[in-house]
Amino acid sequence: MRFANSLGRRGVVVLAAWTALVAVAGVAAAATYDDGTQRTSANGGTSSAGGRGATTTVPGTVAGGPGAKRTVTTKPASGGSTTTTAAAGGAGGVSTTTAPAGAGGGDATTAERPFPLPGTYHQTVTGTATFNGKPQDVPKDASFTIEQLTATDWRQSASGGGATTTYDLRTLANEIQLVKLVLSGGINKTFDPATPVRYSPLPPATGTSWNWRITSTDNKTTIDQTGTIEGTEAVVVAGTTVNCVRVRAKITLSGDLTGTQDVTVWVRPSDKLGVKTHAVVNVRYGVFTIASDTTSELVSLSPA
Repeated sequence: MRFANSLGRRGVVVLAAWTALVAVAGVAAAATYDDGTQRTSANGGTSSAGGRGATTTVPGTVAGGPGAKRTVTTKPASGGSTTTTAAAGGAGGVSTTTAPAGAGGGDATTAERPFPLPGTYHQTVTGTATFNGKPQDVPKDASFTIEQLTATDWRQSASGGGATTTYDLRTLANEIQLVKLVLSGGINKTFDPATPVRYSPLPPATGTSWNWRITSTDNKTTIDQTGTIEGTEAVVVAGTTVNCVRVRAKITLSGDLTGTQDVTVWVRPSDKLGVKTHAVVNVRYGVFTIASDTTSELVSLSPA
């Protein structure tokens, strides 16, 4: 059975798209790798795993101009303790993370970036969905688009089934901020806080948790999210092994749109690219109930 009506189809798609994006920015400017290879950033910094206690610092341009610093952490797949010392944010701030070095594989040539390369990324989608309790066909493909707005600001839009979710984000030295969130198609909502909320603290570390709350401009819907960096994990995309940070977001919706979303996103830390997402959605909007359990995976690591 196909989606019962346009709201059912769009509702499931827009919520799946929403959850696919909510936790992506949970990986911050710090990159965590599982291998012991030499890394060179686009800005001339290097990271090298040379045994236990290796320390790496990579220059970046997220905030404060060329003098600003960002951190790359080398960490073994088998785990181990991490000690992080970070200077205050702003121009020329420095973050240095020390962790045991390890071995492994991955796309070691990826340059450090404050956000993914602009363009459209395509995904395959699998899973199940129901609308008012009736099984529905899940769209087999989806996409999201990255736009660069300024040196620190970027827009990520996800679309499918006539619905679009748009995030305006800002990458700073100590956090990624959510500037604006817009849902359109079936469920239409705008979240435009007077002051951008802390979407994710920077730098992250395994076990780190954070939360935020925003309310829609019509004052009818509130989103509460708690995010956690769960660890690192390898994901294969088009034959390439990508060492990712696994981020989990638990979302509660209240008001005229109610329910929960439990989302896990595997993110390439060097450029914050979400390569895989598992989203469990249970939401009620008016007389409509929407439930889905879907997994979205990138077709390619490069934008179209």
